Amino acid sequence: MIQERLFTKNPYATDGRFIVGADLDGFFLHSVGCAGSSALSFIERWDNEAFTGAGINGFIDPTAAYVTAPCLKTRGKVKRMPHGGRPYANNHYIGFEMCEPAQMVYDKATYRLVGCTDRTAALAFVRATYQNAVELFARLCLFHGKDPLADGVILSHYEAGRRGIATGHIDPEHVWNYLQSGLTMAGFRQDVKNKMEELRDLTKEETNALIKAAVKPLQAELDALKKSVAKHVTAAEAKRIYLELEREGFVTEISDAPKWAQPELRTLLDTGAINGGTEAGQNPNDVNLPMDSVKVALICKRYVEIMSGKPPDKEL
Repeated sequence: MIQERLFTKNPYATDGRFIVGADLDGFFLHSVGCAGSSALSFIERWDNEAFTGAGINGFIDPTAAYVTAPCLKTRGKVKRMPHGGRPYANNHYIGFEMCEPAQMVYDKATYRLVGCTDRTAALAFVRATYQNAVELFARLCLFHGKDPLADGVILSHYEAGRRGIATGHIDPEHVWNYLQSGLTMAGFRQDVKNKMEELRDLTKEETNALIKAAVKPLQAELDALKKSVAKHVTAAEAKRIYLELEREGFVTEISDAPKWAQPELRTLLDTGAINGGTEAGQNPNDVNLPMDSVKVALICKRYVEIMSGKPPDKEL
């Protein structure tokens, strides 16, 4: 599960710096290096004007992957958050921290992992967190057109340190190895690749259902408006209002929309994602939405398609 919990106070979240286009090499997987805190508790602690030690694009625990800085809004553009300890990592990668089980024991003097009080519980925590990380990284790779198996696209902090582009940390492999979990970064990259194929292979019915759910609020608003109009406005007055709205950018039927929008509107109508208020058998071209709402519907449709691996046709 992926949820958005964007920082609003962290100084790196508000500095206006982004990684754009070819400068985005890929994504780091970190772990937090301490036991027992949830993703939400980290987010609360880091979202502070005085927190200048580091930035991060998200935290992951068994509950969800929480995105804390924009990275799934515009293709090829992500919020720069300094997470790798060296300029190249910070300027070319974004990073995500996995939380660690409460059962792990660290030496307070050396910050080294020295024990585990319940391996079974710790493994359950780690594996659930891992699966949420796989889903998030699959979404990132799909959205930004990255191949997770290509060299240097997905790195752990440990791997990046060995390449000389980040500080010499050992996460997250130190937790996986200590628990003898069998998890590796090579396996993580392959799991991300497999998840991308799963997300890309949505059936037509699944895609239509997602589109329908995305634009459902627009339809509810339209239905409520029609009921209100029917109670208080005569047929002649309604016709006059419609004529005025058409002049102001109201799309009564599909032919009223710009030609570039008509093919996608046709898809939304044919799948039942939008409905202008009459049965398709009576009027299959009935839209009855302001052009701004049409654009929102098309944006929702394109978002669903992008997240399932289809590139957008053109900008709205």
